[in-house]
Amino acid sequence: MIEPVTFKTALSHTLGESVKRFWNDMSPELRNDYGDAYLHKIVNRITMDFNSASPDTYKVVDAIMDALTSQRPQTRYVIGLKAKWMVFISYLPTAIGDWLLSAKS
Repeated sequence: MIEPVTFKTALSHTLGESVKRFWNDMSPELRNDYGDAYLHKIVNRITMDFNSASPDTYKVVDAIMDALTSQRPQTRYVIGLKAKWMVFISYLPTAIGDWLLSAKS
């Protein structure tokens, strides 16, 4: 399993626009239920994640190559600090993991 998190790619910078398009395709009632503040929060979060993303996409390619060519590939390739953080959180009790994730948002 290869698990990269938040790398800068040509696709990454379009995520905010994709969210806005999805938002505009929702029914007015649903948009009203969530509110414009929710949309802005999501787009801002995506922008922050993109700005802090690693440009070192070679790390993902290296992991894929290792997985394909090694006689004994790893079961799991966790790539990037955010991915390692998420693995760590997954071992914590749910309440603590949820608290850490909500505090980070």
